[in-house]
Amino acid sequence: MRVSLSLALIVVLSMGLGTPDPRCENHPELRRCQPTVTYAPIGVVGCSNTEDAIENDGGYLTQSDEDLLGNSATGGASLARWDWSKRNYWELFDRYRPPEGYQAVWWQLCVRTREGPDHEGQMDSVLAQIYERDPGVPVYVSWVNHYTFNGCRQVDWGAEDRLLDYAASLGLLTGPWLGPLNQSQVVDDNCHPNQAGWSLLGSQLVEFFDN
Repeated sequence: MRVSLSLALIVVLSMGLGTPDPRCENHPELRRCQPTVTYAPIGVVGCSNTEDAIENDGGYLTQSDEDLLGNSATGGASLARWDWSKRNYWELFDRYRPPEGYQAVWWQLCVRTREGPDHEGQMDSVLAQIYERDPGVPVYVSWVNHYTFNGCRQVDWGAEDRLLDYAASLGLLTGPWLGPLNQSQVVDDNCHPNQAGWSLLGSQLVEFFDN
């Protein structure tokens, strides 16, 4: 078991407070659309692919008996946008954080080529936000899910090894390696997973965090 946690609560990282998620009108069953705020022992920092792997039908919350992970960030929540103070992601991170704090954080790096080059500085800023809330909390770091083909071209794939090495130099832990997704497991943008992709990524999250 890589992560052993006793609480079975839910964290939701969504759009900014006071900014309704437009998907809730058509998908009220989503965890982020529920009226009651509940918590999770593992906080999540990530992007739309992170959310897909956790929330969508066949993903982590469908397969898990533990529900250690909740929703992650909404679409577009790249590393740089978590760093930008004008974004409201941290307000939701605080809102859904348990009163006793998170026991761990899973941070999936979603890094865009046009939002560099100081990705290390962005990582420092995001990590400072996490530690300000929960000093010394274990942080598991992953790259966005991989592909068997040239998928998700907006991702700065050339920065992967450098930034994962940088995370290790900061004492952060290695998170789950997700994928690879093939072309039958993504939608037309060749980036985001479809239901087959949700199932694969969800099973990998269960294997890492629940077992």
